[in-house]
Amino acid sequence: MGNIQSETKTSKHDCSPKHHTGSSIQVSAPSNVDRNDFILKFDPHLASLADALWKGSFKSQVITLREYESLVHKLNDRSDKLAYFVELAVGTDLNEKALQNLFCWLKFGWTFSDTLEKAMFGTLTHSLLGLNSIEQVISRLRPMYQDVAEDLSRLVFHTLTSPVPINVEFSISSRFSTLLSPGLLWVLSVVLSPPFKRPCETRLVNAAPLEIEQLHHLHQLYDSMSNGFSVTRIKELAFEYNGPLIVLMKTEGYLFCLASDQGLKDSMKTYGDTESKLFRIEPEFAKLVSGRSSKLAGPGVETGIIYSNFTAKTTRRGLLVGHQPLVAPALEINEGFTELRFTGSPPMKLIAVEIWAAGPPEKLTDLRAQKAWELTQVNKEKNRKFKLEEDWRESADRHILSMGGVNVNRSALVGAPEEPPQSIPNK
Repeated sequence: MGNIQSETKTSKHDCSPKHHTGSSIQVSAPSNVDRNDFILKFDPHLASLADALWKGSFKSQVITLREYESLVHKLNDRSDKLAYFVELAVGTDLNEKALQNLFCWLKFGWTFSDTLEKAMFGTLTHSLLGLNSIEQVISRLRPMYQDVAEDLSRLVFHTLTSPVPINVEFSISSRFSTLLSPGLLWVLSVVLSPPFKRPCETRLVNAAPLEIEQLHHLHQLYDSMSNGFSVTRIKELAFEYNGPLIVLMKTEGYLFCLASDQGLKDSMKTYGDTESKLFRIEPEFAKLVSGRSSKLAGPGVETGIIYSNFTAKTTRRGLLVGHQPLVAPALEINEGFTELRFTGSPPMKLIAVEIWAAGPPEKLTDLRAQKAWELTQVNKEKNRKFKLEEDWRESADRHILSMGGVNVNRSALVGAPEEPPQSIPNK
């Protein structure tokens, strides 16, 4: 904490963001711009960023159009957007307030719950305060926050160049829920990548969609609050979805996120390829398990990080996640989907579970078509009348009941007398 020295004046980071050429930038602003009018151009959530941009570039309360354009070009021409915002927030004095401002900007001014705020930025803040240079701060932040800094720069660029204000309240196609809040959506936009993200329409002008906009398609398949803690319901609603899934699991004091690029399966084989990941969101954010490429491992080598068997009784049952899920799971859920163990901890009761579809629209269409077909088959069976002259030994009803473990004893011969019920001995 305190004064820090910049080792270089420009970042060495080699990034290639999309930015406009100088001749193509069209600025919408009057010949003179007042400081208050400048701040009002921004979404209220980003007012502190607008204030920092003004103070970092201008000394007076009113600037000319040329000075305004110079700020736009400065932001556009800076290749390393993360370094730009870190330097703007920190300057030469690395302190907790400066980092709070930086994190506020990176999350687009949103207010998180106290628990989520602490989980994402509590330990990170303390570790950053122990560093000695801006470059070290940038290096520590880059793995997670490079893309969101790029998005922030495009939000600012749009605000400064377009007459149409932009709203930073982002949403999803399905409703927000108990676990998937706007704050958690932002977290997922930071830590997830394709195939969980999808190209979509953007509220920006002539630009690619923001990372968080690429999660707009998320659709809830299962919610324990409304569907109940039932393996049968989970399998019915989510296991037949043939696409990437996000599973949120909440216990007392913990929130986990499993992102599976191969959905959920009832299988005795492991699965989950390169983009599958397990995160601990709360109480302190951490990436626990990352998927590995099955192609690079070679034929016959199991690389899946997920194992989920709820049917076969000859092997382990439940949901297990880890680099060796059957040997040393990082996370384990029992076969009733009611308890969770984390790295060998005592069983913790699951408070809430949500499963979200993250694949392309046709995956949901396929699932709905499958469910419609299944419903048709059920209705056919309900409406089918059993013929008295039909041989019970060849009856489809008898075979269906037998498959379910129900053995109905009837006379083997049509017309033979039925055996009377056995008397129940007195106790």
